[in-house]
Amino acid sequence: MSTTNTRATGKESFLDPRRPIVTKTDLKGVITYANPAFVQISEYSRDELIGSNHNIVRHPDMPKAAFADLWRTIAAGAPWRGMVKNRTKSGGFYWVDAYITPVTDDGRHIGYMSVRSAPSQQARSEAEALYRAVSEGRQTLQPTAIGGGVSLGATSAAGLALILALAAAQAFVDGWVGFALLGVQAVLALALWMSIKAAVVTPLKNMLGLFRQIAEGNLKAEVADAGCREVRDLR
Repeated sequence: MSTTNTRATGKESFLDPRRPIVTKTDLKGVITYANPAFVQISEYSRDELIGSNHNIVRHPDMPKAAFADLWRTIAAGAPWRGMVKNRTKSGGFYWVDAYITPVTDDGRHIGYMSVRSAPSQQARSEAEALYRAVSEGRQTLQPTAIGGGVSLGATSAAGLALILALAAAQAFVDGWVGFALLGVQAVLALALWMSIKAAVVTPLKNMLGLFRQIAEGNLKAEVADAGCREVRDLR
């Protein structure tokens, strides 16, 4: 289905913070699912949205570089997050904080899922200024980094190794008393690392697995017990 946008106007709509937008598309960006929040704010009917390309809500103020970065990132199998200005059917606009992730089925890439929430006023203002500068050629967008990251578990383990290395160096300077204290420091450092792993690293890995299952459509996936309070709040 193809629907043409009307001319953009200055009328702004605001997404309800309690009702995020959720959509699904195929690999070419054709909408296969649209939740009621998207239907309402876009001003299109569900029948108009399903089967149309997601660019049906693209606003002319959005720089092409932003969408080029989005597609480059998700096509590589990585999630993308950014501020997006969308256009309504009547020509108005609304801002969203968009998170788009590839959808897989048994490890096979089959499409994309987008969750868009209401942004803060500060984030909206900053994005508006940035996109205007990009469109006018006064600034360029930094591309989203794909891969090459270091896992939290590896980072915390490296931190433990660094602590022990520094402690050993200090023990060598302080003599036998320092080496006696080194044993105590090693035990404390190991206990700290195990605590971090149990409270943060393992729960976050469990949450990542949960998000992947949800992206594949398994909405009955169970949330494993989380560790620290901040991680539990993600449930």
